[in-house]
Amino acid sequence: MKYSNRKVIYKGEKYDSEKELQFFQQYIEHSGKKYDVHRRYQLFNKPPVGGRNMRSRFYTPDFVVFDECGNLAHVYDVKTSISKYAVTEGARWRFYVFAIKYGIPVEVVAPRAHDFKMKIFDLTTQVQSKHSRTGRNGKKTNEYYDVFSSIDYDVHDIIGE
Repeated sequence: MKYSNRKVIYKGEKYDSEKELQFFQQYIEHSGKKYDVHRRYQLFNKPPVGGRNMRSRFYTPDFVVFDECGNLAHVYDVKTSISKYAVTEGARWRFYVFAIKYGIPVEVVAPRAHDFKMKIFDLTTQVQSKHSRTGRNGKKTNEYYDVFSSIDYDVHDIIGE
């Protein structure tokens, strides 16, 4: 869910924010790859509890990019930042369940002027590049993320497999 963002319409498609549209225009639109915008994926199908069924649960990533065989290559969720404060616990839970069910992690991206930061949450070991920064409180912290200038990379090179 986007907070305090205005929806934007571009070429008849609705985007949740300017950042999301910027990411689409810079990296996906002219990539030559097949993609979907806001495609809905089912996480749970009416699980029974007691004598009743619970509601189905879905996750709708911002963008899905397919490889030449039609398999999922990238699942992107665009945020203003990749910090733990910008990604809610509920969103992280949906990313986790999606990765288990569909076998590919959700890549949280934060677009910048000429590149984008990408982070995969909830990996047991940090396989992404380590970046140090000084926080507002003056303490040095390490963040793990990768920086890319195109979507021509294989996420499996990062997570293994």
